[in-house]
Amino acid sequence: MTATYFRRGLGRSVNAQLAEINGKQPLTRAKRAVAEWLGCSQATAAVALKLLHGGEWHHVGKYATACDYYDCEDERLPGAVAHILVCGGPSKFTLRREKLREKRLVNVPLPRHREEGRILRLAEYRRQMDCRS
Repeated sequence: MTATYFRRGLGRSVNAQLAEINGKQPLTRAKRAVAEWLGCSQATAAVALKLLHGGEWHHVGKYATACDYYDCEDERLPGAVAHILVCGGPSKFTLRREKLREKRLVNVPLPRHREEGRILRLAEYRRQMDCRS
């Protein structure tokens, strides 16, 4: 079944057309435009666009597929690209971001079964220490 609220033959919603008029584009076109504007690779441009993505999406295509739209004229893009390049490129930047995300999970409470096991091990350790004294 096709989407009925699309304009005939254009393949995207009215809001998607308005977004494109306002300078926002899907990632395939946005990364090419940003790479040309800032003189970096398309991979670096894609990582920078995803980093600054505001969550905007629109329906496109025959079956109204949701597609993320990125702001190609964002004033923060040159700084984001410079940061990514200083970190060693898009792949190293992505790995570094994942490691930082894992570090943030340190303060997340443990699931109940793991917490109970930790308490039992701590109690056993205290009993052993009491026996030694």
